[in-house]
Amino acid sequence: GNYELAIQQFRDILEFFGGTDYAPNARYWIGESFYSMEQYDSALVQFDALITSFPQSDRLPTALYKMGRCYEELGRSRQARKYYQRVIDEYPNSLEAKPSQNRLSQIR
Repeated sequence: GNYELAIQQFRDILEFFGGTDYAPNARYWIGESFYSMEQYDSALVQFDALITSFPQSDRLPTALYKMGRCYEELGRSRQARKYYQRVIDEYPNSLEAKPSQNRLSQIR
């Protein structure tokens, strides 16, 4: 529940272990922490950085889905649909595909 402390600790991981396998997870959890604090713009920055910096990460489907959720929370349905569709198209067998399909059908 102490998201600000968590963010700082995950940033420390990025600073000291940015070139390791820990980096994508740290970036994801920073985004997730911002999302939990309803700071959606900050969460979007983190999820986008994960997608851009770690394109082979197994966190990509989740990050794309969370970007959709952030845009939806910000009332930006068109952008939300874009990210939900990416999950469905690029990761059809992921755990996030079904929730993305559900969200997509609800905001059309």
